Amino acid sequence: CTNNNLAPSSCSGLRYAPAATAGRLMVSKSNLKVGSPHGGRSGEPKKNKRVCRFCSRDIREGASFKNRAHVLPEAIGNKKIFSHEECDDCNQYFSSAIEQDFSDHAVMWRVLKGVKGKRGIPSLISKGAGYSITNEDRGAIFKGPDGQPVSPLSIKTIPICNERKINLTNVYRALVRAAIGIMPRSCLANIAKTIEWVRYSSSFGDTMELPPVAIGQSGRFCDQPVMTVYVNKVLDEQMPYIFADYFIGPFVFVIIIPSVNDQQDYFSCRDAYNHFWHNCKHYELFHGWEFLDWSADEKEDYNWTLKFN
Repeated sequence: CTNNNLAPSSCSGLRYAPAATAGRLMVSKSNLKVGSPHGGRSGEPKKNKRVCRFCSRDIREGASFKNRAHVLPEAIGNKKIFSHEECDDCNQYFSSAIEQDFSDHAVMWRVLKGVKGKRGIPSLISKGAGYSITNEDRGAIFKGPDGQPVSPLSIKTIPICNERKINLTNVYRALVRAAIGIMPRSCLANIAKTIEWVRYSSSFGDTMELPPVAIGQSGRFCDQPVMTVYVNKVLDEQMPYIFADYFIGPFVFVIIIPSVNDQQDYFSCRDAYNHFWHNCKHYELFHGWEFLDWSADEKEDYNWTLKFN
């Protein structure tokens, strides 16, 4: 999958420009270019000049930048998009605190398509029925309760229960973290509260509702994620200051970066969100859109059913 026709340059009639685009093919205005001598990394290439985007520390203040910081988790296929400006401590926090939820959310298509993470390709176990789904680089293999391969067409439906509960707010945090990793540094001062929410799992308030997460079907499978961050040229309250889209596996994710220093509506209100969405005409290229509330910020069972015709 390439990002030809997958990363539109503007929204209909709006004052937006893609501040950064990352993927297999890229055009970028934030000093990030996959295939560059820096290997697809965003930010300051010299370690002694780096400042972490999430904790604001540099080397003199104890930060280290020894590890490769994946902007999106390696488990969902990201082999190319990295950040120079994420310190090792913050990278370790994200790996242990939010990335597992992101990986678990993507486990179904990772198994079916054989997408490897650091621990290889995961497997799935059906809830109560005893079926399992594995993939060992030869395609998905369905096995019955007796451990023998079976045709999915003979099963019709398979109820799946993820082995771990998932915090969907952490999946939202992971997407926002990726946007922070490649957006122009000049934007960071306007999203200070958002950075705290991502890095320290802090709350925007007891009654805070996040804007909906839009998930659609791209019509093709992206083995390497493609993402674009859009920044409004004029900060106002009618449209989001920053939003982003991500082509990951078979899906398109669209999120609004929440809480721009209290200068904007959170766009969790239906009218405000609809105003935003109806002005983004380029998403009409894709289908099957769902608009989901990932505000709960707690672990929940994550179950679904595979259906075969």
